[in-house]
Amino acid sequence: MMQRIIVVTEDQLRQIVKETVAEFYDKIYQNRHEMQLVPAKEEIINRKELAERLDITEPTIIRWERKKSRLSGSDQLSAITGRQ
Repeated sequence: MMQRIIVVTEDQLRQIVKETVAEFYDKIYQNRHEMQLVPAKEEIINRKELAERLDITEPTIIRWERKKSRLSGSDQLSAITGRQ
């Protein structure tokens, strides 16, 4: 296979690099945007499962629930469990 040497001006090289980087970022942005369009699967879990996933104790979850309840008037830890 023969290799070619191509001579370009500095401005041409800058333009080539600029366009290549722009195409790359466009692809990343498009893929990221498409991923966000897929709705997340809602999953309701109990305190025990939540404690295991977060590697915390159930009493900690209860404290967080009480703290959230005092702050928002809610009796549930909806921010973590996804429940309304």
